[in-house]
Amino acid sequence: MNRILIALSASFALGGCLLSPGTFSSELHLYSDERFSFAYDGEIEMLALSQLAQMNRASEERFEAECYDEDYEVRECSETEIAAQRAEWEETAGERAAERVREAEMLRQFVGSIDPSDPQAAQEIATRLERQRGWEKVE
Repeated sequence: MNRILIALSASFALGGCLLSPGTFSSELHLYSDERFSFAYDGEIEMLALSQLAQMNRASEERFEAECYDEDYEVRECSETEIAAQRAEWEETAGERAAERVREAEMLRQFVGSIDPSDPQAAQEIATRLERQRGWEKVE
């Protein structure tokens, strides 16, 4: 079960741009007797957790109407279009809030209950990663 949670959290983190690959090299050797070996040497870069928290807060609740013409070019919206889009946006506010709660919980599980707004959070994650097999250096 823990492996499933870790895999889901990792996919969220990668998809959410929490982690991104740095420079790396990998090798896959396939042998005729159906054996293989794989080696990975590289960097994984982590977005500063405080930046991630700020980005999440900044994107939380800001309505912007967007309208397009027949050629899919952006154009100014009429008052009626703005009102209709705002009504739809307000109707889905609960869904957006629930999604933010789910994402925050997944992030909390991924980083092990570390508060992303804490300046020492990155060091705590680095300390935890250094304990894992296969990690040679965490900066």
